[in-house]
Amino acid sequence: MKDAAACPQPESLASNPLLRALIPSAAPEMGSALPAMAETTRSISGLQFVILADRYGTVITSTYPDDVGTSILHPESKVEEGRGWTGEITRNGNHVLIAQVPVLDDTGQMVGIVSAGQSYPSTRELFQEIASSALSTLIIAVVLGATGSVLLSRRVRRQTRGMEPREIAELFEHREALPHGVKEGIISVSPDSRIMLANDIAIELLQLPLTCVGQTLTELDVAPQVTRALTTQQQQPDRQFLIGERVVVFNRMPVKTARKDLGSVTTFRDRTELTLLEQELGDSKATADMLRAQTHEFANHLHAISGLIQLQEYEEVIRFIDGVSFSRSKVFEDVSAHIQEPTIAAAADCQGKRRHRARNPARSFKRFPAGPW
Repeated sequence: MKDAAACPQPESLASNPLLRALIPSAAPEMGSALPAMAETTRSISGLQFVILADRYGTVITSTYPDDVGTSILHPESKVEEGRGWTGEITRNGNHVLIAQVPVLDDTGQMVGIVSAGQSYPSTRELFQEIASSALSTLIIAVVLGATGSVLLSRRVRRQTRGMEPREIAELFEHREALPHGVKEGIISVSPDSRIMLANDIAIELLQLPLTCVGQTLTELDVAPQVTRALTTQQQQPDRQFLIGERVVVFNRMPVKTARKDLGSVTTFRDRTELTLLEQELGDSKATADMLRAQTHEFANHLHAISGLIQLQEYEEVIRFIDGVSFSRSKVFEDVSAHIQEPTIAAAADCQGKRRHRARNPARSFKRFPAGPW
């Protein structure tokens, strides 16, 4: 529907020469030319009503016969000043949009008024008017939306490898929980040296802040050996670095796909306790070797004494025992004179005896023939 404000028909009618000639002398219900002109304009424009009035606003002819003789002037209208006006009024309980245009003669004097109007359409009328176009638009929108949804769904499923949202959520939760469930430290570094993942063990061993994820190694100001371990290529496994007072073993693996470099993943563990355990094991082994050597030496001394007794060389037995005692005392005195710490002196004494036996393995038996022992 057209409204009076947007329709140029009232202005065209007001500028009609025949109207301008007839309206100054026209009176209500006189002649048929003016009513015919008004009705023609109304039917062509599709307006609800067209009213012709004299210069004082008294209705000469109208689509509604009851309006003849009444005034069409509105308090807000500027038409009396020779200016067109559009506005809204209430007519018989309906909301109406009207336009009022002055009719001017050849000298520019106002000789009449043309008023046209159109009531606002009801909701039902609006729906009936737009139903066909709205239905077409709705069908097109549904078709386009369904097509776009199918294409988008296929793209998303291809990118998510066919996984449903629930499966993606479970995978994400599992991925978040997995690094924190292992005893080794795990840290992922992007190609621009930015930390993408770090579990609790990694944060503790490398002495990183809890907010390290998303920051670069330069921003975190980590130790140089840590930066070297996390960013350089690793030719051999189990590289050891001293981080504070801990011995940490690093293993770095680069991560790449067919399209781009994703950085690297580095795993590491604390070998401080293992190193201490290796040292204790070495000390225990050295102690066992020393005790075994002493047992062997003691058995040799017993064999020598047994052989001398069987040969009835009793004086030789006494000299042998005195010599062994003197040798042990001499070695201990020499070691104690140079080393004040008793533990170190005892260890040096044992090492010296072992080297002595290694150089003279049969010294205790060179004077005696082979016996039954």
